[in-house]
Amino acid sequence: MSRRVKLLKKAIDSGNLSSEDYIALAKSWGIEVIPPPGGGSHFGLFSGRSKRIGTVPLPASGPVKRCYVKRLVEVIEELEAATKESSEEQEPGDNEQED
Repeated sequence: MSRRVKLLKKAIDSGNLSSEDYIALAKSWGIEVIPPPGGGSHFGLFSGRSKRIGTVPLPASGPVKRCYVKRLVEVIEELEAATKESSEEQEPGDNEQED
């Protein structure tokens, strides 16, 4: 089992992640975690280069609050569903070249 799947399972089962695990989980699913420009604890979450997902306060020590872990899991599930949906929309012969 990959590290990202283990982290996702831990997040779903316990809702208890450290800030480091939260960031690692987000990054492993393609979600950028951007620190605030002026310092502070509210990090920005972005999908790709432009789509802002939201912000999350990440503590310097101790676990991330369960509600933020739950929201990250929901975002990951939404991204997976969208990826699956877009791959199903491609027809089987779309990638074949014509002679």
